[in-house]
Amino acid sequence: MRILLLWLLLPLGLFSQSGNLDDFALPPRQSPTPRPNQTSAQLQDEKAKNQRLEAVNQQLAAELQAANQRSDSLLKAQAGGQQEWDLWNEQNKEKYTRKVESTYWMLLLWLVGSFALILFGLYYFNFTAGLGRKKYHELMRLIDEDDTIPFDEKANRYPQNPHREETLGLPKGTVRGFLTITLLIANCLILYIIHYAPPSALYEGRLEYIKTAFLMMIAFYFGSKAVDALQVREETRRTLGADAGAGAGSQAAQPSPARPVSRALPELLPVTSPLRVSEPPDSKVLKSAGDTPDNTRPSREKCLSLTAYFETGKKFAEACGIVSGNFDGMGISFGCLQWNLGQGSLQPILQAYFDHSGDDWRNDLNLKQLHQVLQMPRPSQLDWAKSIQEQKGKTYTLFPEWQETFRYLGEKTRQFQLNAAGKLFDVAEGWCQDYGLTSERALALMFDIRVQNGLLYKGRVREKVRQRIENAGNPDEASKLVIIAEERANLSIATWRPVVLARKLTIARGRGKVYGAMVDLDDFGITMNDYA
Repeated sequence: MRILLLWLLLPLGLFSQSGNLDDFALPPRQSPTPRPNQTSAQLQDEKAKNQRLEAVNQQLAAELQAANQRSDSLLKAQAGGQQEWDLWNEQNKEKYTRKVESTYWMLLLWLVGSFALILFGLYYFNFTAGLGRKKYHELMRLIDEDDTIPFDEKANRYPQNPHREETLGLPKGTVRGFLTITLLIANCLILYIIHYAPPSALYEGRLEYIKTAFLMMIAFYFGSKAVDALQVREETRRTLGADAGAGAGSQAAQPSPARPVSRALPELLPVTSPLRVSEPPDSKVLKSAGDTPDNTRPSREKCLSLTAYFETGKKFAEACGIVSGNFDGMGISFGCLQWNLGQGSLQPILQAYFDHSGDDWRNDLNLKQLHQVLQMPRPSQLDWAKSIQEQKGKTYTLFPEWQETFRYLGEKTRQFQLNAAGKLFDVAEGWCQDYGLTSERALALMFDIRVQNGLLYKGRVREKVRQRIENAGNPDEASKLVIIAEERANLSIATWRPVVLARKLTIARGRGKVYGAMVDLDDFGITMNDYA
């Protein structure tokens, strides 16, 4: 073993003494010699590749140097900005802090208030149909308790949100207006903060951006409203050039001077709906007599002419052509029972006229436009209705040419209006059958109750009427009518009860004073004969 170690260490000592360890250093690296099978083209490609790599390395080195220079400049700027901040901080820090806090609180208060208002609007329009909780549930109860409405039709009679086709079911423009006002307030608050902001703050250098955003916001709001208005006008007033020329040349008569449209009674809910739960106050007086007696007319037409007289103060022919503006948000109310666009009760009457009157209406530009409007969605119809009337305070009046158009339609749609009242008469006849009543006067009373009051069997009317009839010992039909009139009027609001009672007793007795004028049912041809 010792001999083996000596044999291994002896050469190492000899080399170290003679300095021959240097001979073990690696020889310098030599460039690779070309392989015998490598062509000159391949060598050139490899050389070009090496040159490209070298160029990339140089470019990276230059970018690194530029970045270092920018970093140095930024550090110097920050050092100078810090000095400026320290100077400002000593003078205005407390004031600036108060401004920022007050700004944040104002913005938060606005957002919370607006959010609460939107939640209220969602509830008011989407859950109570814009009527209020108490009235909405009262109307729902009346519909549910009305035995004259088929069960499968009750859902269609429930009050609906008039803005259900708009965003979130809110009135048109509500969401757009909220966003615009919010952006306006936010921009004003930012400008307010910038005025007191410290140097080198976050807002510095962004004033132009804020101004641009503000202008875009204004353009968004007013531009959208302008587009909506132009779209409505374009949809409602465009006609083909050839048709317009033909229509303009074929109009037979010029519009007559405007005559103010007035109603003898305060405005009520549309009578085509069973939602009438209130009665009119005694605020106006009937001034004209009824129609010329004509016992040959159908019973329904005579009864309709009487109720139309109570509702409008006009004879039946004139009442059919009465038109009112947007006093109740329904766009246009027209006819002897003031059907309207808002609840969709007027459209079927007008459409029936266009479908069954031939092509005469095609020569009138207003009628052509009205026909086009009927094909639009209901919100567009309401927008169009507002565009053909003027507002003075709380009074809405159609333009003279459109008043003339609807007066013409009143004559042409008389039968269609009578047909539209058919469902109301069906209910009235059902009430007559409940009490064994057969006279025209009975039909007139039940129909007037249906139009003015909505329901006959409200509260305990049914039980009270039957009890009084039994106590009277089977009275004649005229006496039964008086009992029904009195019991139904007693359910009216106390303020209006005398007016409702006078109107109903006038029908039951055949003669009386209503709204300050004497009314005789003989003037309307309504008798105690059986209705047909």
